[in-house]
Amino acid sequence: MKMLESFTKRDKESRMTIYYQLENMLVAGFKSEEELQRYQGLKIEYEEETLDYSFSIREIVNQLEIIIQSRENDFPNLEEGLLQDYQELLEYLREYDVSQAEKYTRRIYRG
Repeated sequence: MKMLESFTKRDKESRMTIYYQLENMLVAGFKSEEELQRYQGLKIEYEEETLDYSFSIREIVNQLEIIIQSRENDFPNLEEGLLQDYQELLEYLREYDVSQAEKYTRRIYRG
């Protein structure tokens, strides 16, 4: 029993280490394609182990916010191609967080 507790504690510590690595990578940004690929691989590993999709959700929400806040996009009156991109991001977000997806869906119709 003690061995199982020790393993579980180490496993939790390992997940937290990966979490903080991912956080640090996001804060620092990606200076190369290799850094981005390393982040994506580590994120996939983390999500598979923990079922915590917060990093994927943040990525999608950040992309939606960029579309909304960019003045040249004239949100909510988006051109057709950008509207399709927005709706595609909503579908990805819906896979992880329905309530946030609904919030961003309402924003496109209310402005």
